[in-house]
Amino acid sequence: MKSLWILVFFLTISYADVTLVASSKVIFDPVNLSENPKRIPQSIIRHYYYIRNDNSKVINNLVLRPKLDVGVFDFSGSVIMVDKKSLLKASKLDPNSGDMEIVLQSLPSYAEVTIMIDATLR
Repeated sequence: MKSLWILVFFLTISYADVTLVASSKVIFDPVNLSENPKRIPQSIIRHYYYIRNDNSKVINNLVLRPKLDVGVFDFSGSVIMVDKKSLLKASKLDPNSGDMEIVLQSLPSYAEVTIMIDATLR
């Protein structure tokens, strides 16, 4: 008599459900200052990256790597700002290449964070 073995595997795949919205806003220009600033050379543009975890699971080590245009923007002296500093694990910005990397240590379920960086319009 032969035996028949049946192996059953259950595989659970959890995925991240993340919303990412990128936008920018002129916050200063050399002519109008902060009062109704325009997108003219030497104005300061604030880039926003809004990230929201739309899942019931925590997201760990979330990495954001936007490529910023160094032909249009000058990033020397730019600082990466995060509205919830406790979530930030690491950040780096290369002002020569426009390469940026932001690592959030964790993003709790249904939480959101806004990352901002200012750059000067060439």
